[in-house]
Amino acid sequence: YFKFFEERFPGQVLVVHSGLTDKARWENLQDIQSGKVSVLIGARSAVFAPFAKLRLIIVDEEHDNSYKQTTKFSYNGRDVAVVRAKFEKAFIVLGSATPSLESYWNAQTGKYKLLRLSKRALGNPLPQIDIISVKSKLKGESIQANQGKDQLLGSQPSSTSLDPRILKALSENLKAQQQSIVLVNRRGYAYYLIDKKTQETVVCPNCSITLTVHKNNSSLTCHYCGYNKALALFIKEAGESNEYLALGYGSENCEATLKSYFPSARIARLDSDISQNRESLESTLEQFRKQEIDILVGTQILAKGHDFPKVTLMILMEVDDILNFPDLRAGERTFQLLVQAAGRVGRNKYKGKVLVQTVRPEHFILKSALNHDYFEFVKRELMIRKAHGHPPFGKLIHLEMNGSQPSLVKNTIQKLSKWLEKWLENQPNTFEDIKIIGPYTPAIEKIRARHRQQILFSSPDYKKLNFILNHTLKQFSKQRDIRLKIDIDPQSMM
Repeated sequence: YFKFFEERFPGQVLVVHSGLTDKARWENLQDIQSGKVSVLIGARSAVFAPFAKLRLIIVDEEHDNSYKQTTKFSYNGRDVAVVRAKFEKAFIVLGSATPSLESYWNAQTGKYKLLRLSKRALGNPLPQIDIISVKSKLKGESIQANQGKDQLLGSQPSSTSLDPRILKALSENLKAQQQSIVLVNRRGYAYYLIDKKTQETVVCPNCSITLTVHKNNSSLTCHYCGYNKALALFIKEAGESNEYLALGYGSENCEATLKSYFPSARIARLDSDISQNRESLESTLEQFRKQEIDILVGTQILAKGHDFPKVTLMILMEVDDILNFPDLRAGERTFQLLVQAAGRVGRNKYKGKVLVQTVRPEHFILKSALNHDYFEFVKRELMIRKAHGHPPFGKLIHLEMNGSQPSLVKNTIQKLSKWLEKWLENQPNTFEDIKIIGPYTPAIEKIRARHRQQILFSSPDYKKLNFILNHTLKQFSKQRDIRLKIDIDPQSMM
């Protein structure tokens, strides 16, 4: 983005991001405040920059859930941008090829003005999307204690189920000297280990989540709390007679598989394991732009906003994982991923193609994406949301209690819930449109050794919702081990 804007507004552009030192960030913000520069590019926190005369805010890919900060001070950068534009009397543009349902509904009801782009920037046709239907197969790779450290995971990956049609398309693209992207839903080598005897998975000691197998450093890692253990050490402690299967596959496994099929191809990987190092991230992207990489394997980071002129083939693996996620926005996120990924293909003079491997080819979301039909998707999804009173037809407030003692957390939230239920009974005809779900145990019950219980408040009337929440919080007595977390307009139910 910086290069793009700097070419057009030389000397007037600054960037703020987490990689800057505190001193560099402060100096940049001072230049903004003084009017020395007039364009600031940054992530969600850039919305708080101290402009003296702010006249335009652009929120690119406004649908992206990374605008929501859920740790410490919780806020949605997109929504803050809308509020700030109102205060500053500035114009705001929310840009996306797949707008969030909330933004689309605001346009439909007259709160926003909808501006449609009917063509791509260079007038190229949208890429062809083909659905590849497969049967659900979860292959495993055996791991035994008596294997040497270097042989714990074999040199020939066995668990990536690449359909022959995908391999053929990649081969043809290589022959045509064009580039391909392969998107996998998860990083790492395998989803989890399962004990062959007990059929039990290996879970993180701090979180209610399975440990991911990473072959690169031969370890088991939790992607929630960062717990890490050497695979060889784990196998040794488990006992000499134990045998495990490494099931499922991530980007690391997919990269290794493709290298075994196409040994002469230049194949690289880009996921959050690599992008944590800013130099590695920028270097990989630059190599791909210079066409020094033939096939780039990665996670959803590759579907967001990149412009690679010679990418003509996009492969999406395991979209069913996102579609089946226990969250009200699972369908919306699946559609957005498919369409955004397709947008990376055929952006120049070359014709593009997208292949989607799935076990649910008849799902309406996949069919809508197949036709690049955002409005058909929105029509169906809004019907489902309206039936359940979910956004944009209702507001949500998520209340969570967590602590190291599960019984204390559960008893505390149940006590609060019973009080609330009794209080509402004494308010007839006042809060009848309020829905309260819970308390309940979330899908991931424990994170970082803290057990969690949640309540979800839902209502079309935000003022009533806010009143009930504030009234409920007054009854919550602070306890030493209990932390209370409130999320307004949550983007995830997990």
